[in-house]
Amino acid sequence: MKTYPDLKAVVSFGSNGPIGAGRAVKEKRAKNKVAVYGMMIPSQAASLIKSGDITEGITYDPASAGYALAAVASTLLKGEEIKPGLEMQNLGKADVDMDKRIIRFHKVLLVNKDNIDSLY
Repeated sequence: MKTYPDLKAVVSFGSNGPIGAGRAVKEKRAKNKVAVYGMMIPSQAASLIKSGDITEGITYDPASAGYALAAVASTLLKGEEIKPGLEMQNLGKADVDMDKRIIRFHKVLLVNKDNIDSLY
């Protein structure tokens, strides 16, 4: 913030990035000037989310990940084919790479002041 006085936001893609940025925002008392977003572990970011020093984050939902594993296993056990266009209730459409045998669902969970207490 000292080097970039016009900084408006920090976006980070590692679980420690928003924590470090949030701590810097807290130290500089800049939560009304600099927004902080990024991937995070809710329990590690809770105090900074609650104080407003981290604006919002994303994390994966372990329950959704478990549901995806069980749903794909169930599909295979029923003898059904996994192919591009696969869609599952509560998860949406998956990216299916038949050559690499990879199935990806892109459901993430937004983390903010409204839901942080329920996530850890």
